Amino acid sequence: YPTHPTLVLASLAHTMPELPTHNPKHPQPTPARLARRRWRLIPRRPRRILLLLLLTLCTTYTTARLSYLHKDRISAEVSWYSYTFSPAHRVPPYVPPSPVSQEHVHVPRTPVTPGMRDPLGYRSETPHAVHGSQSPAILQPLHHSAEHPLLPDDLRGIRRALLGGAAGRRAAKESGWWREFRTPENTILRDKWYRFGGAPLWLPQEGCYIVFTRVSYSRVGRRNRPHLSVIRGQAFDAEWNELHGKHVAYGDARAGSQGPDSGVTYPAFFEVPFDVESDWNGPEDPHVVAVAGEPVLVFNMFSQSHGRGMYLLRPHRQLQPLTRLQLPSTLLPRTLEKNWTPLHHPIDDGPGTLRFVYSFAPLRVLRCGIDSGACALVFAGSASPTDARAEDVRGGTQFVQLPSRGSESDHRERLWVAFPKLHTVVCGCGGQYYRPMLTVMQETPDGSYALRFLVPTLTFGIDVLAWDLQGSHCDMINVLSPNSIAQWTVEGDDDEDYLTLAVSEADVQTRIVVLRGLRKYITAVLHSGSTDSSPTDSGSTDSSPTDSGSTDSSPTDSSPGMFEAALDDAELQCAAYGHMHGAA
Repeated sequence: YPTHPTLVLASLAHTMPELPTHNPKHPQPTPARLARRRWRLIPRRPRRILLLLLLTLCTTYTTARLSYLHKDRISAEVSWYSYTFSPAHRVPPYVPPSPVSQEHVHVPRTPVTPGMRDPLGYRSETPHAVHGSQSPAILQPLHHSAEHPLLPDDLRGIRRALLGGAAGRRAAKESGWWREFRTPENTILRDKWYRFGGAPLWLPQEGCYIVFTRVSYSRVGRRNRPHLSVIRGQAFDAEWNELHGKHVAYGDARAGSQGPDSGVTYPAFFEVPFDVESDWNGPEDPHVVAVAGEPVLVFNMFSQSHGRGMYLLRPHRQLQPLTRLQLPSTLLPRTLEKNWTPLHHPIDDGPGTLRFVYSFAPLRVLRCGIDSGACALVFAGSASPTDARAEDVRGGTQFVQLPSRGSESDHRERLWVAFPKLHTVVCGCGGQYYRPMLTVMQETPDGSYALRFLVPTLTFGIDVLAWDLQGSHCDMINVLSPNSIAQWTVEGDDDEDYLTLAVSEADVQTRIVVLRGLRKYITAVLHSGSTDSSPTDSGSTDSSPTDSGSTDSSPTDSSPGMFEAALDDAELQCAAYGHMHGAA
């Protein structure tokens, strides 16, 4: 045998058999084994982070999948309607969840009693009626119901319906469910979901109230900074018991049509197309007015092409229900268009037009086409330097004509009654103070308008819910806001009138207030003011509004200094209220 190492290796290579390409006992590694080997090469801490990310993705997918599979259980008998040119859609029926109504509001609910209109169920307050700076305030008793029932609703059912697409895909996407899947639902409802004041309207042909409410979702948990708002409708009977499944046919539906496309089934959401900005998206501050027996909603909404403007929505119409209102060229648009106050006369306006009080000082009135949205300025009063603070008076309820005993004489002057909203700051009750006002506007046959008097603030005996929803003290914001006049009727042999008013507290709950004898109150204030008014005032009253709903005076403009005097009086009442309801 050779002794040199090289010769030894060569000899072995020549004499030994050829080795196989792979060993059967140790086969080539598979891709799975290679992946495990590479996984072991990663340090322990990054491996844990990757595992947590993978677990989060799996949990998110599972939650979304289960929500999709059980989407027929996330709303409570809610139909949704797409206001586009495509046909309407309907969520399949399901078993409604247990009602949870405003769990975070710690205020006992007042039940509705059949004797609510009994004379013993009324109290009186004596507000100050202001004609102008030269006239003293007039004190007359105003009677209101002693009980103020709350309108119930299911906030949990509202949220689940919205997540299920009851107000459209855009609303469901902006509701933020994918950010909060690990947060308990009660916490989400308490911190981020709110139901703003409802605006009811009595429909005689349907025999029920329809209440339109703004439902909002806030990403930051602040009621005054909503990210998304939608409009919800409910039906109530005469005793304010909710009617589930109430069907109202479309006014323009074909005769004999049936099914979900033939009308609206309450409770319901109304899908309004909207553009998305950072916050304050969707329709806000809906108000309602009756036009030819049908409700017409007036609200403001942001649009990327037109900014924040005013819109009309006819919920009981299937064709072209949404209209954007357009200002005339004679008016310079404001930065934010909102707080228009609607009024409608069935003879003068007809079913196709609607009037708005654009501003109170100077008093300006618009007439707008409901289908076209084009508006024209029909009256513009002169501005007074003393009325510079009139911006604190904002739109509240719609204007309603003072009811008369018999048939109305259309060639006579008309009196319109509304409850605007007063907003003042740092007056002695928190940083911001909101209260209902009462105003009476006179219209003459030649198309001129004038405000006859203002009642600066009304509380209706309500200890207003604080902004933090704990008690009735004055904190950062103290809100009692008028929403709508549901109806105004004259009943009985003594021609007693009853006005049903909806007000909201702290922007979370809605109360119903009934005013008795408002016509007599307005008549007494007008007669008292006519004896003390200055020559520039509206003049004397020749006929009683309780007899004909009109007066024979010819107003040229509102009384000078009316808003300044009213706001000075309101600040005094605000300070007195703050003294009685000190900050917590």
